[in-house]
Amino acid sequence: MIASFAFFLSTVTRNSAAALVGALLFALGFQLVAALPGIGSVKHYLLPAQFNAWESLFGRGDGDALIARAAWTCALYAGIPLLAGWLYFRRRDVAGD
Repeated sequence: MIASFAFFLSTVTRNSAAALVGALLFALGFQLVAALPGIGSVKHYLLPAQFNAWESLFGRGDGDALIARAAWTCALYAGIPLLAGWLYFRRRDVAGD
């Protein structure tokens, strides 16, 4: 998820340093939003909750629903930046002709 956002930033900005810093800020931003009080049920669809859901593979009882939600949420978080980065990369002239 974070790597797909870094890929998107790398293709759009053509700068690997911007991709690294942007990916770090992306992850920190999700952590800050998850720490806000009053966001209620939205918290279950943020990135930190998905990281915690994968822990249920190792012993929590309600793991199936958490894993299913984490799988489609992670796919959504990864798919959108990957698709946008690929579409942007496809338009560029990388051969130099």
